Amino acid sequence: MSGTLGNVQTFQATVPLSVQFESSTDSIHMTAVSMSGQPVALNLQGLPLPPVIQTSFKADKGLPDGLELMSLIEVNESIACPDHSQLEYYILHPEPQIVYIPNFVTPEEISHLIEVTKGSFTPASVYRNGATDVDSGHRKSENAWPPRDEVLQCIEQRARRLQQLDSGLEVEPISVQRYHVDGFFTYHYDQFAAPPNRRNRRSTFNVFLEGDCTGGGTHFPRIPRPTDPNWCQYIDCESTEPGTIFKPIAGGAVFWLNTRDNGTGYDETLHAGMPVKSGRKIGMNIWFWKDFRKYFDSAKDVNTQ
Repeated sequence: MSGTLGNVQTFQATVPLSVQFESSTDSIHMTAVSMSGQPVALNLQGLPLPPVIQTSFKADKGLPDGLELMSLIEVNESIACPDHSQLEYYILHPEPQIVYIPNFVTPEEISHLIEVTKGSFTPASVYRNGATDVDSGHRKSENAWPPRDEVLQCIEQRARRLQQLDSGLEVEPISVQRYHVDGFFTYHYDQFAAPPNRRNRRSTFNVFLEGDCTGGGTHFPRIPRPTDPNWCQYIDCESTEPGTIFKPIAGGAVFWLNTRDNGTGYDETLHAGMPVKSGRKIGMNIWFWKDFRKYFDSAKDVNTQ
């Protein structure tokens, strides 16, 4: 897998889904934040955008084709969970917001999730133009869906409270991914190629449950690597790939926003699961959705007054 993005064939994946959005941007202006919080302005010219697959929508549809029956979950705020209000986190990038959380899940939660999904993994599939199939040329991993027990509900609650200023969020059923040697997930977006006035994936938590491996990092080729050496405990500072690669450290999580407040997607969130060279990686994805039709309805009401 290389940093040359112009020839990457993009695709869509079934739940857990990864789908493309349309953009005409051919240059990117972004601002990085160092570990010490100092902003560093950058201007990256000439990074080619990958081709995209269009997702069709009817005028009255809120969800993409094939996902009309997907159940989004309202987070259980009434359940009593351990206090994680003092979680340590570091802001890598302000817009789109990308944050690293070193101890997002506990060792006990990790052991539980690995135990309850043991024996239930199936090959991950990809989705193209309404059809699903297993394609190891684009994605080589396995998926499992843990039961929504108290442990999982507390993780949902923790993730939701870290986004307390964002209203109207619902969570997709949480999935666990397992990667053996040579397992990977090529460059993709988590948001849909949706018109902005639809439901879409607002945010992602990419959680590492087991990282007893070499390789297997999460690569953001369009996000510049910070120069502060303190970041090297969490990102791969020796890689020759462009951009930033987060190390798969058990317990850690990468959080990012997929869409702006108006529902349009960020080009910079293009990312990949890099190949596992040795050992095994287990991760977990938490996706929060938002109904951006409410944003457009509010704007329409203001304009008609």
